[in-house]
Amino acid sequence: MDLKAYYTALETRLGNYLIFGGRAHLGLYPRGTWWPFPIHRALLAMEDHLFHALALQPGSTVLDAGCGDAQVAIYLASKGLRVQAIDVLAEQVQRARSTVARSGMQHLAVTMARDDYHRLESVDEASLDGVYTMETLVHARDPMVVMAEFLRVLKPGGRLSGRAQHL
Repeated sequence: MDLKAYYTALETRLGNYLIFGGRAHLGLYPRGTWWPFPIHRALLAMEDHLFHALALQPGSTVLDAGCGDAQVAIYLASKGLRVQAIDVLAEQVQRARSTVARSGMQHLAVTMARDDYHRLESVDEASLDGVYTMETLVHARDPMVVMAEFLRVLKPGGRLSGRAQHL
């Protein structure tokens, strides 16, 4: 199934809405957890883990590579990061814009653009303090090209973090 078909499929949209409350990533559970509910707490725990792994100061600029509906971008922006959110699908970028507007957090530093992390055209070289992905590298055609692009746009000493199922 191609990327667009996957993210626009009824079962994907319903599952993300009903099970994950709109967030399209897995949660982080304490060791020994046998009952996964409530899921929302685990989803936020994963986002906190990502925030702490980035270890960036407030005001730092990060790339959300594969932002989906921007839930993670909004969360990290609420922690003080400036987020440049990208997605390869125009529908996802539009959904991200709507999510930010509905969140009532338009004041947060979140920008969205359609871009492909295999060739980041909307991001200048050595311009970012951090790059993160959340469950998106599973869709990469060439993960090594993606990693090279991430390194190209990071400032010296920049941070790279993410959650990837297949790496």
